[in-house]
Amino acid sequence: MVVSTFYNRVDDYILIEHGPLMQPNTVRSVNTESFGGEVLVNYRANDHWLLDASLAYTHGSNLTDHRPLAQQPPLELKLGAEYTVQNWTVAGLWRVVANQHRVAIGQGNIAGSDFKETAGFGTLALNAHRKFGQHWRLSFGVDNLFDKAFAEHLSTAGAAVSGYEQITQVNEPGRTYWLKLDYQL
Repeated sequence: MVVSTFYNRVDDYILIEHGPLMQPNTVRSVNTESFGGEVLVNYRANDHWLLDASLAYTHGSNLTDHRPLAQQPPLELKLGAEYTVQNWTVAGLWRVVANQHRVAIGQGNIAGSDFKETAGFGTLALNAHRKFGQHWRLSFGVDNLFDKAFAEHLSTAGAAVSGYEQITQVNEPGRTYWLKLDYQL
């Protein structure tokens, strides 16, 4: 088990407040505080099974304005399982993310801003790989198996993306199939 925690206090945090159409209209210095942590657990049940879980949380506050600090990730749980036999490994990852209701609409930093509260979601990914000799590995899988429509809370409003208004959250990709071939010396 690995437990990581942090506490952070920043005086003179650069806060960007957006006006209409997400155009920056105010940049100011505020005092902030954040804390959080992550717990990681791995369990090898036998030679074939590896189970893992992680739980992460961050809580941020804008102390100057007495409100939440924008662009903080919500509570997240990941549960994984991996089964290995001979040259094959099959794995799955279930990711569950809580809704983020601690938001500061119109505030953020150079990386992004809070647009609105974000709904929670859960996704499932499955993958497998097979080793060929000492150097080759073929991997394939599917992410977001159930084709769930969802958006991450952390936005990238600071980076203009052609074709997208910066006043809405952009959904993550739906069901995605992938294939990868690795060669390692």
